[in-house]
Amino acid sequence: MLRQLAKRELEEKLRIFKKILDEATTAEERQSAQRYVDKYTAELKKFELPDECFEA
Repeated sequence: MLRQLAKRELEEKLRIFKKILDEATTAEERQSAQRYVDKYTAELKKFELPDECFEA
C-alpha cells in the first residue's frame, strides 16, 4: 500500500518535471529540470524490484 502511494507520488513528480523540461527556455532551466527527471526516473526503477527485496 505505501509502496503504491510512494510510486504514484514519484510518477507525479516525474510528470511535472518532464513538463518543466519541455517548457524550459534556457540551458540552465533545462539542466536543472533534467537533473530532477533523472533523479525521479532512477527512484521509479527501484519499484521494478520484487517486494521481497524490501522485506526485512
